[in-house]
Amino acid sequence: MNFQAARFSTSYIPKIKINFIKRDSFHLYHNETGERLITNLTRLNMIFIAGNSLLLLLEVLSPFFGYWHGVSLSMTLLFSFIGTYMIQYYSTRLIHDIYIIKDGKFCEVTYYNALWIPKTEKLRIVNFGYFNPSRLYNVDMATYQQKQKIYINLGKNIYKDPEHNEMVKMMLSGKEFDFNSFSVQQVTSKEEVINKIQKIKKKKQFN
Repeated sequence: MNFQAARFSTSYIPKIKINFIKRDSFHLYHNETGERLITNLTRLNMIFIAGNSLLLLLEVLSPFFGYWHGVSLSMTLLFSFIGTYMIQYYSTRLIHDIYIIKDGKFCEVTYYNALWIPKTEKLRIVNFGYFNPSRLYNVDMATYQQKQKIYINLGKNIYKDPEHNEMVKMMLSGKEFDFNSFSVQQVTSKEEVINKIQKIKKKKQFN
């Protein structure tokens, strides 16, 4: 069942073995590069704001080029704060991890956060919808309850099996999962999922 055909069905049956951890959830998506990118952008912007703030302070206390130069520095600071707001806005809506709950009706989504602690939400899958490419490069967008925008980069999913991304598309299109029609396996702990991610990362480094 491809993406276009599955979107009209009531539920989606996965084509891969589903490994549930002890808390009865399946790790479907993990973005391994987003955190480093957001951290670097935030640090660069903070350094830029601090440097221009110091220059503005020196210009006010001891004008070297004339007070008019303080206007240009103020505008530079304004655009830097707008940039910080944009990084914070998109980072708190960009998905870092997705866990599918065993009942197939709910999921746990963890977002990035450029300036604060990342947030995790338990969301009902049927409330997702409008999954389409966004205006951001290589990033797709969906809505939750028709008002909350959520962004995801499927190309950065650490799980390279195409079925993982297919399941993400189904989830963000509002399709619940039917695990009763497919054999599942119980995994001992969440550490196994974390170890699997670390093994994939090490394999990439050696390649």
